[in-house]
Amino acid sequence: MKTADIIARDRDDNPVLLVEIKAGVASRDAVERFVGWLRTEWGSVPFGMIVDLEKILVFGSFGESPGSPSLVLDAAEVLRRYDDEFRGRDEINRGSPGVLHDYLGTLVGAWLHDLDYRWKFREPPALKELTELGLVGRLEGGSTLHEVPLALALR
Repeated sequence: MKTADIIARDRDDNPVLLVEIKAGVASRDAVERFVGWLRTEWGSVPFGMIVDLEKILVFGSFGESPGSPSLVLDAAEVLRRYDDEFRGRDEINRGSPGVLHDYLGTLVGAWLHDLDYRWKFREPPALKELTELGLVGRLEGGSTLHEVPLALALR
């Protein structure tokens, strides 16, 4: 991974979340590679997220069960709130992988902004769970960037 699909920074401009978007369904190997890479290469970033057409996997504390997500969310349930035509796994038949990747990234970006600024919902999807993990507090007052070279993003 040489580019972050999405990187979220806190109000002090520190990276707090790296997001990898999969325009399909993430394989077990892809998840293991992402987690291993996140833990070994960028251990200073406290949260990681893989989003595919079925699930949103959130990785936080790597203490008790490294490699296991701290939270698993239904992607369609979360992202449909930002585009009521989002069909989850059925999206795989709509358009090219590149367009689907960008579309999914846009929906995830909208959701992350909503968790931070409450621009669409007073209680965005998974607010309670992500607050309990400590992610929401770190997003507040921060920013998100899309398609950023990691060499620049993690400075």
